[in-house]
Amino acid sequence: MNFLSKTVLYLFISTTMLIFGYEAVKFARDQVRITNGETLSRVIQYYILTEHRVPPSGEYENVSQFLFDRKLTDKLTRDPVYTSATVIMDQYALALIKIYDKLMKSSDIEKSEEIITEMKGRFSGIFEENEGDYPENIARLKALLADNQIQENLGDMKEVMNLSDSDLRELRKMLSEADLKDNINQIRELASQPIPPDCVISYQSNNKERTFEISVKLESRFLMHRMREDGGNDDQRFEIGNDLQLNTAVVVYGSKIKARNRHTSIIR
Repeated sequence: MNFLSKTVLYLFISTTMLIFGYEAVKFARDQVRITNGETLSRVIQYYILTEHRVPPSGEYENVSQFLFDRKLTDKLTRDPVYTSATVIMDQYALALIKIYDKLMKSSDIEKSEEIITEMKGRFSGIFEENEGDYPENIARLKALLADNQIQENLGDMKEVMNLSDSDLRELRKMLSEADLKDNINQIRELASQPIPPDCVISYQSNNKERTFEISVKLESRFLMHRMREDGGNDDQRFEIGNDLQLNTAVVVYGSKIKARNRHTSIIR
């Protein structure tokens, strides 16, 4: 496999795995949210049985702190978006974006050459010692990735890229199956996303009826459907409790969040 194919393959695999990694983190956080909600629900139901009332809710109440202070839980419960570490993934995403941008946008071949040299040093098993003329290879790579018409025409690719027939077929197949530009755009968006403001634990109780509802926001596209299928009255949140008709909805104002009902607690 020649220099051009290896560089495209490295960037595509790295960005693809990173996109999958972001989705895997969302899926893992959603599983924690569901588990946390179910745990809180069980503890609250135990409290109702022993104390014959429900933990209070409202703007200044925190059910997680309430249960922890009474030693009914061994730690405070928060939404995992405030406790999980996605900073390292964001740093790796920005590093890949930097590589791509320097290769595609910089007119300074020496800068692009430094990037490839660094890649070669880190991944000696991928890049061979002798890969030919760096400036020429980098110029061809930039032209190839920027021009969709060249990618679609085998004759034009052969003329521009000056590859053997086997390498040309391999590179064309890779480009037809991989959308590196789309991957870069996706991780550029993912790495710049702020914490969703509605990723909080919402709680409301009715002491007269001894009922309660907990709700959380699910992020993963693999679990979002559960917000519509939980039997509650809010398709935008996953609801748990013994009365799923209570109102734990939240309203987002930019980066701020407010409970729709004044009897609802928000736990960040």
